[in-house]
Order: sequence, then structure tokens, then C-alpha cells
Amino acid sequence: MKTEMYLSRLLVAVLLLVGCDREAEPEVGSAVVSHDTPDTSIILPKGRAGIKNLPQGSIPERYGNIRIEVIREVERQRVRLSYHERILSDIIEFTPHSLELQKDITLQLSYSEPDRDTKLLKVLRLDAFDSTTGEEVADVTYADGIAEFQVRRMGFYAVVTPITTHLSVQLREEGGVGEGLMAGTERGTIEDGWDLSFDRYLVAIGGVNASPIHGDGDAVTAEGQLVVDLSQLSPLGDRLWSFEHFPVGGWNIGYSTIAVDSVATVPATPDIERDDFIAMQEGKWSHLIEGSLSNTNGQSCPPTALVPDDVTAIPNGNQNADGDDCYDASQIGFRWGVQAMTEYGPCAGFDVWPNGVVSDTTDGNAKSLPSQSNSVRISLLGTRLFFNGFPTDVSRGNYRLLAQWLADCDLNLDGEVTQAELEQIAPIHLTELDKRFVLNR
Repeated sequence: MKTEMYLSRLLVAVLLLVGCDREAEPEVGSAVVSHDTPDTSIILPKGRAGIKNLPQGSIPERYGNIRIEVIREVERQRVRLSYHERILSDIIEFTPHSLELQKDITLQLSYSEPDRDTKLLKVLRLDAFDSTTGEEVADVTYADGIAEFQVRRMGFYAVVTPITTHLSVQLREEGGVGEGLMAGTERGTIEDGWDLSFDRYLVAIGGVNASPIHGDGDAVTAEGQLVVDLSQLSPLGDRLWSFEHFPVGGWNIGYSTIAVDSVATVPATPDIERDDFIAMQEGKWSHLIEGSLSNTNGQSCPPTALVPDDVTAIPNGNQNADGDDCYDASQIGFRWGVQAMTEYGPCAGFDVWPNGVVSDTTDGNAKSLPSQSNSVRISLLGTRLFFNGFPTDVSRGNYRLLAQWLADCDLNLDGEVTQAELEQIAPIHLTELDKRFVLNR
């Protein structure tokens, strides 16, 4: 009788170890554990436990076996991962938890969603069910829905992935380029008497990227280098970039103004004229700006040494501080392209949630509002060209807007400031760049 009971228990142990069908393919959620030789492999379907006697030398002498168990679906809820991750496989538990093997064993763990980008997958080792974070396993290979990796420490193992959603990026201009700027004395107005309007304000933007706030993940970059007309943007911003399968969590965002590339950069909208776009390509410009200044009492006082000899305009009798003659000029147009490549960011952090939120980083502090989808707003300040310096924090208002210097760049006094005229002038030539300008700030 004792012999029969022993044989019966041995048979049950073997069935638990190998499953009912040794040749069956593992289903989603099962695991294959193996050592150095193929005949030591076991297949654990969902919900099965096994007693595994590893070859001599694999485990410390005081242990004769380890227990391997697949945590069932209902028990998976006991594991508390961080709010931005979810489990794709069943959880494989190795006990005793305090054990560390002397040799690696190989674990093949099947997971759902086999077509998922492997960059969004990782294997975690948890010490306990109540762990909110785990140790990421290194050197994992993913193929055909199977994660294969080496195990040395006991604990819980599972394939996890970030919870992802769609994220769109909106661009808005926050300096008033679309409406133009009026003369005045208040913040946001031109303080030396000129009204300013823009016919087009083209900027090439690329490198829109997001990086985890806490540095525990890879940065992601949106596809698309676009030429955008800031003067035509909606006051609330236009959606120009998007991320598919964007992980939820806390992120920083960055972006750049770039030189137009003949291949990679494209117009953001059909209303950008082809000739303007080609001009930006040929000049490798980041900006192409066209507009006008107007002032019923305006005047232009170009540096006398740079005024062409054939100018027929008559001075109005006024002179600037350097003794340059001034000429009546109620309206002055301008058009130029420049290379002003600039990197912005990382900007104020924003949150991405599974159920949607709009984050606005345009004033330096992220604000989040509920929404049906996730989006984040970034901004460019087109009026920086008319600042009297280079403030590091424009939200403090420690700058002034001035435009007389541009009116004084009309060297031939034909009512238009051209690229060629700007290239002839050095800052020292412009009297208007006086003590009001703090160019080293």
C-alpha cells in the first residue's frame, strides 16, 4: 500500500511538472523554463505549478528544488504596478523568493499582442505582489509573442508594457503676430510709435520630442519637419504633429526651429506659397518674414554713411542722436529670411492620461484640462525680433518692444527694408540701439 501511495504521488508530481501533453504548444500566458540541456525544459500552461529539480550546481546545496507557478488571471489584480503600465503575460512566480541561483536558467514567457512594438515591452522582476515598481530584466529578446531571458534571482516575472494613447501636439503663436501689434505704452505694444503687421511669418519647426520627467524611459520624437505660417495659426493653436501609442505618464517636451531641408521639410498647409518655400530652401533659412510698419508721424533715419549717393529723398529737418538726417516715412515694408535655429526645452512637464487631457505649456507652467483626447500645446513668440534684449523668462515682462531701428534700415529710402540692406548694417550703425537695449541679457 505504501508503495502504491508513493507511486501515485510521484505520478501527480510528474503531471504537474510536464502538463498533460508534453508536446503541446504553450498557450498565451504559459511559460517554458529550461536549463543547459533540452530535456530539462518544462511547459507550464496557465494555472499550473511545477516542482523543478535543477541539475547539480545550479542552486545552493541546501535547496533541492524550486517551485514555479503561473499566477492565474484572477490573482493578477493583486499586483500593483505603476498607473502607467499594464501586464501582457501571466505572472510566473519562483519560490523561495530569497533564493539566488548559482547559474542562470532560461525563461520563455509568452505574452499577448505579439505585434506590439518591442520598444514598448519590458520584463519586470517583482519581489512581492504589493511592489509598485520592479527591476527591469536586461537582455530580453522578443519574437513571435515570446519573451526569452535569463533568470538568476527568484521572485515574480511578467511582461509589461506602457499604457498608451494618442497624443497630438498643437502649435500656437503667443505674441500677437496674427493680429499685428499696435503702438502704445503697455506691455505687448510697440513703444516707439509704430504699428506692426505681418503678411507672412514662416518658420521651419522640427525635432518635436518628449522625454520622461523622471528619466525612466526613452524619449520619443514626432515625425515631420514643417514650415508653418505663424500669422495664420488659430489663437488656440493648430494640431500639426501626433504620436501614436504614446505612453501615459509625466513628460517634458522640446522642439526646435530648424534650417529648411530640401528633402525632409514640407509646408504645413497648402496656402504657403511655393516661391516662399523655395526661397527658404535655397537660403537654408529657418524664418521668412514679411510685413510692414506704419506711423502717420513716422520717419526713417538711416546711417548717413550707408545711404546711396543717388537717393533723391529730401530730409525733413530732423536728425537722430548721431546727426543722421531723418526722412518722412509713414509706411515701411520689410521682407527677409534668416538662419535663426533655436532649441526650446525641455519645457514645463505635462501629464498624459488614458482618458484624455489637454496640457498647455505656453506660459512656462503646464496647465491640464479634461478632454476627449490627449494634446499638448507648444508655442513660438514671433515678436521676439522686436525685444530690446534677450530675456530668459518673458513671462516676467522684463522687455520692451521697439521698431524704430527697423525703420532706420531703409537705406535707399524707397519704403522697403530688404535682406541686402540688413546685411550692410552693423549694430554700431544704428543710433536706436541705445541704452534702452540690453543686448547682453
